[in-house]
Amino acid sequence: MGDVQEDFFKLSEREKFADEWIARTRGFRDDDNFGGGGPCILSERANKYFQGFPRDEFKAKVIPLSRKFDDKDDSVEPALRDALARSQFGGNLRVVMDEDKLTPIYASR
Repeated sequence: MGDVQEDFFKLSEREKFADEWIARTRGFRDDDNFGGGGPCILSERANKYFQGFPRDEFKAKVIPLSRKFDDKDDSVEPALRDALARSQFGGNLRVVMDEDKLTPIYASR
């Protein structure tokens, strides 16, 4: 069946991840030299959170706001932050890694 990977993230922690994402996006958007010294990756914990983000929710809620933000529309930043943090769920949020990212474990003979 494979190893199910799950974690729990508090709203305050998710908001920090959203701020981290927005700061990185703003860096790419506003500074031509951003990332010139190497990859600009998120923290390990933020990366884990975003890897478990439901793709359909990301496409429906985050991408439209992200496109506007990329076009220098800073008025969407609060809504983008809420969408990235999934604020509508409040408190603790259980995140399970997508099944397609999990590999099955086979028993040997």
